Amino acid sequence: MNAHRPRILNHLLILSAGLFLVGHLCRTSARAGEVQLKNGTILTGNMWVMSSLSGPRVGRKEFLTIKDAAPVPHNILVVDRGWQVTFVPIQQVAGNQFNDNVVLKPQAFLIKHQKANQTQIVATVGTVKDVQPFDEFGRRRLTLETQKGPLQVIQGITQIEPDHVVVEGLNCQWKTGISLRAIPFSTIDGLLRKQVKNDDPAGRLGLVRFYRQAGYFPEAFKELNAIAHEFLDQQARCELAREELVDQWGGEVLRELGRRRKAAQHQLAEESAKTLSKQPLGGAVLADVQKFVADYDQSRLTIEKAKNLLIDGQAKLRDSKLVERLQPLRSEINEQLDFETLPRLDAFLKAEGDMQLTTEQHLALAYSGWVVGAVNAVTDLDQAIRYWDARFAMLEYTRADNPQAWQQHLQQLRQVEGVGP
Repeated sequence: MNAHRPRILNHLLILSAGLFLVGHLCRTSARAGEVQLKNGTILTGNMWVMSSLSGPRVGRKEFLTIKDAAPVPHNILVVDRGWQVTFVPIQQVAGNQFNDNVVLKPQAFLIKHQKANQTQIVATVGTVKDVQPFDEFGRRRLTLETQKGPLQVIQGITQIEPDHVVVEGLNCQWKTGISLRAIPFSTIDGLLRKQVKNDDPAGRLGLVRFYRQAGYFPEAFKELNAIAHEFLDQQARCELAREELVDQWGGEVLRELGRRRKAAQHQLAEESAKTLSKQPLGGAVLADVQKFVADYDQSRLTIEKAKNLLIDGQAKLRDSKLVERLQPLRSEINEQLDFETLPRLDAFLKAEGDMQLTTEQHLALAYSGWVVGAVNAVTDLDQAIRYWDARFAMLEYTRADNPQAWQQHLQQLRQVEGVGP
């Protein structure tokens, strides 16, 4: 695949190559501690509600009485990820739905370091200079500019979780967090391997769990296969872990495909979905993948159907001048009709079997909907044509590069009757 494609979609090629065999798939019933905002952002963490940034938590009973109030009180949702706290107005939560009773239990690894000179406290962080990468033991050096001059700091990674690492000063008191993705995978993997004994299947299954929660799916599959091969008495546990792993992997890929589709990257989304559908998946995820692919097939059929309906409708018109007037409009629709523009013809397609509409009225739904959207489509064909005239005048006005042309197109626009903003 293209190097710029999302990492999770590139994993499809690895799986389709047969490196990982997946068993029966069953979807888990809940994704604890996750909330989606109205702008599409997904936040994960421990959650609660506060009435103000400095106020106490809102009790469960109190929240149930205020969440349906009109207007909704200005309360704040707090999402605590352990290393990062996000404050969001609850009005921005999609559907006003979230779970504030769940405490997340991510797979975490603790790393011990020797500390010295803990009397030195870093209260504020100024300019950071000379930041070195973390070494194989999870340590690094950096220089902080302080009021007393440059301060040489030695940091160590003391805790690794699926979305972040905790970093502490080893020669001073300073504790902070860094996104897991900000550190090379090879560094994280090396540190984890030092915490897990190679002959400990339980510990290595914990490593698989960590990879799964962190979204490192190829690494998780690879480690799980190695455990199943090296510890024959762990086959049952490996199969259970495999089901959980495939379930989450399939769900993540589907969500990514949905984002690709919303971003109009239809070829990428469809090709990836077809690759995913060839995996030995089962259960609800496989059904979702098959529906995802089927939706594209159905859209193609609908596009061809719409084009044929326009041809049939135009053939039924008896007014030759009207046919001639509609010809360039139909040509444009034929040329530009695709997955993105198909919704403009919804009103036209839904009215296909409406015998109360004349041919002109049915065509009006198509040509007006193409310009102003299916919701605003009209059954007056003359009005639909005026929409196109107004659209043409506005486009020509924006393309013009001199005042004389502006005035000409503006006058043309003003002559179009029955068309408002």
